[in-house]
Amino acid sequence: IDPENYKTALSVTPAVSAQSVYLSEDGSALNLSGYFQPETQFMIIVDADLQDRWGASLGEEVSFTFSTPPAEPALSLVTGPSSNNLVFVPESASEVILQATNLNTVTTEISPIEVQDLITLIKPENYDYRQGFLPESLETKIVNLNLTQNINEIVRLPLTYDGDPLIPGVYYLGLTSTDLSDEFGQKYQKYYLIVSENNIVMKIGLEQALVWATKLVDRSPSVETPLTLYNTEGEQLASGVTDAEGLFTSEIDRSGVFYTNFFTVMGEPGSTDFGFSISTWGQSDLYYETGIRVNTSPK
Repeated sequence: IDPENYKTALSVTPAVSAQSVYLSEDGSALNLSGYFQPETQFMIIVDADLQDRWGASLGEEVSFTFSTPPAEPALSLVTGPSSNNLVFVPESASEVILQATNLNTVTTEISPIEVQDLITLIKPENYDYRQGFLPESLETKIVNLNLTQNINEIVRLPLTYDGDPLIPGVYYLGLTSTDLSDEFGQKYQKYYLIVSENNIVMKIGLEQALVWATKLVDRSPSVETPLTLYNTEGEQLASGVTDAEGLFTSEIDRSGVFYTNFFTVMGEPGSTDFGFSISTWGQSDLYYETGIRVNTSPK
């Protein structure tokens, strides 16, 4: 195929998003790629003027049609930066946001779990434990979806337990659908929800930890609230109460340990003071792109 004119010799109807036409390495095959709408019939037309490398033309127009299959059913939970499938849910919302395609229903399984369960679940060496973890008592609900065929849609899924919106605490959430295949491991998805109306920011140095707790509703400080700081091995590093500005500081010893992660538990489940934060929730922030240098072991 003549490498000079092949790109204009091929057309597709209807138009294909991000269409690209390119030759194989040996120049004997013409390749077409792009985003083809599902469940759609396309026609490809090859112009009669397409030439080979020796200048000979195709001589007559060639066309053929094909149809794309429906989009594969898909389900995912929309979250910010996550670690160990931990998801923050504001108590005032009591919902999760899904992206779903070609699903008729979604099934939820939910149960409150203890903070101690969470501490065990997030230990780095407990991957197998996380995979097998399942609370004994689960509340199951099947939710009907009204999705447009072949369109990936945003779905707001209200969450309740015992008929009421979720109160502050830690919850296990299982998501599945009878329409899903298990080809990509999405048939059954596990998440651990942190339901709270408090935002906790941590800054961990080599010798000192700082925690700042504020309320989501008005950004006011969480005052005189007890909290405990742990590493992800479950070892308690510090504890105390926040001051009038929602701040807590404590001396810690990180000598020789630079790459461990940390989390803070504030208040008690069921209380408006309850909060949780883990240092890996910010792991996808690419600070170097904004010119900020990160050093986990400063001297």
